[in-house]
Amino acid sequence: MEPAEPLVAEPVRSTKDPVLPEVDVPVLIVMDPLTPSDPLLELLSENAPLVAVEPNPVLRDTDPPVTSVLRPADTTIRPPAPISPFPMRTLRLPAAP
Repeated sequence: MEPAEPLVAEPVRSTKDPVLPEVDVPVLIVMDPLTPSDPLLELLSENAPLVAVEPNPVLRDTDPPVTSVLRPADTTIRPPAPISPFPMRTLRLPAAP
């Protein structure tokens, strides 16, 4: 025999429509464009287009680059010779009392 199921309160089920904000109708604003009170200025100057005197580039005769690279002579660098001989170790004992 199976144990009896415990008594559980059934949840209260309800349906409500969501709360929606009231829809505002946008106000249509009509404005005329601003017109200047003075008449438009006349065209005082006009720039002519740039005209190249020589439209084609200048032809230049140049030799192609050299393919072989000349190397400098091999050099060996050694440290400089000491100016004086290395110092010798000396033992100094403290003065006797």
